Amino acid sequence: MYLIRTKRESSNRGFSLVEVTLALGITAVALVSLMGMLPKGLQTLQQANDKAVMGRIHQQILGELQLTSWEPKSTGSKSPLESFDKQVRFYDDQGIELPDSDKGEFNHVYTARISLPKTGSQLPESVGGGSFRGIVLPGEDSPSDDFLRLVLVEVTSNVDKSFLDSPESGFDLLDYPNAVYTYRTMVAKMGRTYDTVP
Repeated sequence: MYLIRTKRESSNRGFSLVEVTLALGITAVALVSLMGMLPKGLQTLQQANDKAVMGRIHQQILGELQLTSWEPKSTGSKSPLESFDKQVRFYDDQGIELPDSDKGEFNHVYTARISLPKTGSQLPESVGGGSFRGIVLPGEDSPSDDFLRLVLVEVTSNVDKSFLDSPESGFDLLDYPNAVYTYRTMVAKMGRTYDTVP
């Protein structure tokens, strides 16, 4: 007696053990590859977040400097703009400024140092050190700090205790100089009267 197999019976047949094993092997290789990419993706995401927050910190400081008076309040005193030089500030993970008392606390993530070098002064190590030659405006023979100033904002996410013990000088002593992002910007004195050149 012969058995005749109909189409219906053959379509109910399942996968063989070899087919299931191959499918699981292919899936495992794909998952391992994806899991290997996960740490790199997280690192890239963290770097992008750091750059965005550090840029926000730079913009906040720059806006504050642009609105600050260049003229001293009394004879012999420093101008309000000069009070920003070598100032160190602390920020949380969103770029919101923290009081000095929060230095090294859980919410302290970023530290920024502001430098306003004058002609002939020493530049920070993050921009190569050396002496600052000043800014020469068109039509002038020598550098002048009267109407245009260089602003250097250094930002790092380094929260080591040795760094935080002396952050003013710690930026120049960091073992990892690539951990410091330096923003170079010019700030102009508003309200300057420009003479017309004949």
